[in-house]
Amino acid sequence: MIHRGKLSTFLAVGGCLAVSGLFVGITKFGGGSGTSQLYAQQTVSAELAKRELARADELSGAFRKVAKALKPSVVSITATKKVGGGLRGGLNQGLPPGIPEEFRRFFGEEFEQFGAPQPKGRPRQMQPQEDDMQDQEVPAGLGSGVIISADGYILTNNHVIAQADGLKVTFSDGREMDVEKVVGADEKIDLAVLKVNASGLAPASLGDSDAMEVGDWVVAIGSPFGLAQTVTQGIVSATNRSDMQITSYDDFIQTDAAINPGNSGGPLLNLSGEVIGINTAIASRSGSYNGIGFAIPSNKVRRVAESLIRNGRMIRGFVGLSLAPLDRERLEKEKLPTDLRGVMIDDVYPEGPAAKAGLQKSDVVTSIDNKDVDSVPALRHYIADLSPGATVEFHILRGGKKEEIKVTVEEQTDDKLLAMGSGGIQLPGLQLEPSSPELAAEYNLPENAKGLVVTGIASNGPFGSLLSLGDLIVSVNGKPVGKVADMAVALRQGRSLKMEVMNQEGRRVVELRIGN
Repeated sequence: MIHRGKLSTFLAVGGCLAVSGLFVGITKFGGGSGTSQLYAQQTVSAELAKRELARADELSGAFRKVAKALKPSVVSITATKKVGGGLRGGLNQGLPPGIPEEFRRFFGEEFEQFGAPQPKGRPRQMQPQEDDMQDQEVPAGLGSGVIISADGYILTNNHVIAQADGLKVTFSDGREMDVEKVVGADEKIDLAVLKVNASGLAPASLGDSDAMEVGDWVVAIGSPFGLAQTVTQGIVSATNRSDMQITSYDDFIQTDAAINPGNSGGPLLNLSGEVIGINTAIASRSGSYNGIGFAIPSNKVRRVAESLIRNGRMIRGFVGLSLAPLDRERLEKEKLPTDLRGVMIDDVYPEGPAAKAGLQKSDVVTSIDNKDVDSVPALRHYIADLSPGATVEFHILRGGKKEEIKVTVEEQTDDKLLAMGSGGIQLPGLQLEPSSPELAAEYNLPENAKGLVVTGIASNGPFGSLLSLGDLIVSVNGKPVGKVADMAVALRQGRSLKMEVMNQEGRRVVELRIGN
């Protein structure tokens, strides 16, 4: 850290050197008036330096105010799991709770803690102890949260609490409290609302995320690596980041404020101290900060939180459309103007509102409710944000003619998404598309092959070690699959998936076991 005194000294010394050099040059030519001119320049430089320092102090003060004001509103969240009794001492002695047994054994007999040799001659107890035979709750994960009401409602990420048997909240003053209940959770956008039995808390305010622009300063507060109340700063690096395959409704604020494991669920703030996002994910090869973090915009957070508190679940709009981007290849194939902007209807759910209203496959949606449509995610998000019963007007191009079609929105349900067979269904860490000649050519598959093509896969997901990009899933549990819904139904019904898979190297059978 550079203190102001040292900086002033540095500037002063630099000024003297510059003045000395200039002074010699002027006196060499005998300019007597040059001396006063140099002193004037030095005075101006000092004034400029003071102004720059004042601006730096002003920015630093803004960060201090945000950190101080929001500290009481940010909490640490500890997820706990119930584990059965075991043996006291021996290989488990001193290791952090929650470590799976196979990993605990990995550390060997001479280790009591990570990397710490056990003292020689110390007796080892291997017999069962009575208190160890009872179920215990042990820490299983750590995240952050932000208080949104004085009476104990707290926002966090769904993935922070999804696998927990119990949840504890730690406040900025050190108080710990059990979570009274999970009010609601929405895995499609990765948000959850918790409730603690408390009053007089300091809630944060949700700001307007649409007002944020690239380059705006932001502050993140949370518990990275368990270090509670850690404050980092950065800027908005991008907005409306979609198609990241992080959630079903990707629409993120990207930031270079340092976000690490444990920051999940904590707030991203503007310099007015308003929450403009909930920190959710990072892009990293190491698993830690790489300068790219993602936050769910507050305007989406507000709507989800209100629905979870009011209904216990997120209610989204549904019209029954599968959409495709209007890229150059599709424009040429459909013989459409190359400058046309919009998205194409790839399929229509026969029993859905869009079909009943008259929308058809290959219609091009150019705008909706007089708002221009420029991407598939934008249109999906717009429809999902509508309330059931609302009427939405589609402006389309069909056969070279413009039409307007009004559609009454229904409530989105998993059954409707499954029945569609495509669009809106996201399997854990896996993106599938029905086979087509285009996909067959792209992944060197037989042109007439039938099944589901793996077009996206998370290496750390449940399918990551079994499948690869371009694999064709021919059947699941002995039944042919042709729609994404077939895979989703199989995933719901069984405790295992036996998949017949083929690629350019041949056929194989892989199995995924779910749970015990």
